[in-house]
Amino acid sequence: MKFQKKIFLLFLLLAISVTMITGCGSSVSGNPKGSLQDAVVKFGEAKSYNYSGSFTLNFDLDENFLATDPEAAEGLAILNSSVINFRGAQTLEPFQAEFELSTEVDYQGLKLSIEIPIFMNTEAMWIKVPEFLATFDPTFEALSGKYVELNFAELAEMSGEEVPDLAKEMKAQMELQPKLVEALISPYEKDYFTSVKTEDVTLPTGVDTKDIVKVSITNENLAAFLTTAIDEVLPKMMDILAESELYSDVPEIKTELATAKEELAASKEEFLNDLEANKDTFSINKFDLLFGIKDGVQNFQSIDLDMNFNDAGETHAVKLQGHIYVTNINKEPEFKYTVPTEEESISLFQLMGLFMGAY
Repeated sequence: MKFQKKIFLLFLLLAISVTMITGCGSSVSGNPKGSLQDAVVKFGEAKSYNYSGSFTLNFDLDENFLATDPEAAEGLAILNSSVINFRGAQTLEPFQAEFELSTEVDYQGLKLSIEIPIFMNTEAMWIKVPEFLATFDPTFEALSGKYVELNFAELAEMSGEEVPDLAKEMKAQMELQPKLVEALISPYEKDYFTSVKTEDVTLPTGVDTKDIVKVSITNENLAAFLTTAIDEVLPKMMDILAESELYSDVPEIKTELATAKEELAASKEEFLNDLEANKDTFSINKFDLLFGIKDGVQNFQSIDLDMNFNDAGETHAVKLQGHIYVTNINKEPEFKYTVPTEEESISLFQLMGLFMGAY
């Protein structure tokens, strides 16, 4: 099962690389690859937007495998029945951002609704304490409805570091995206990219996008796809991150990226040999990436991954589905939350004191 884990983790790495790069050129139908590159670059220039989406991750493991680990079976049952939803908003001038994660899980017959809002500006970050925690620890009852405030100036003083310039960092992240997109897309031949009509795909309710570019990885093109990823895509992305202004003051990041790049090159031959030797132990049922473009800007993307793994006579299936939809690009974003009042918030130091007193 060792190689199967490697191949699945590599798929996840590439999928996350694609889906985290969201944020006019030629005709989509005539040049889908070029249109996608142009559209994502234009999104990288956005100064404000709203976004929302969801994802699910399901593991259908062989019954014989699960019978040996009841706790793992229980954990998988919770994971497989959960849909993770998220939404947020961001503006650079002035800097303000919010992110909200929500889901509902079934834990030993108890329905738990989990909602975690996060709000931040240039001065602090506020994280709302999830109400379900009081179910497991009475100490959290006193924190019901409260926000934990992480004041950047206080944290910087504690650590001896400078107060972060979040507006500058966020701008640097947005400027980094087009470079990563170029590294991610350019090495692949145009054959990987196709234009599809919106009526030929199932879009989430409420999604308004015009042109769809589809990237499909199959059993037939897998080896070539991964070879290009190892030879060109991942090394180039590591170089771009190492040279980024975001990490100019973090030399250990550059060292870690350089080490990872060397290890990737050193393990290439072994990995590709293992891929060939184990090609009958896994199968891609579907691996589709959809990118939606409206008014020349990327505003939607999704992933649909369905794979089977065979190991010692046991068959396991893994499915990953998710999407993100962006609205109000370069318009006034809609914020659900504001800076909490003093009555609504508790400092990190107060929180530490509360738990020290409880235990």
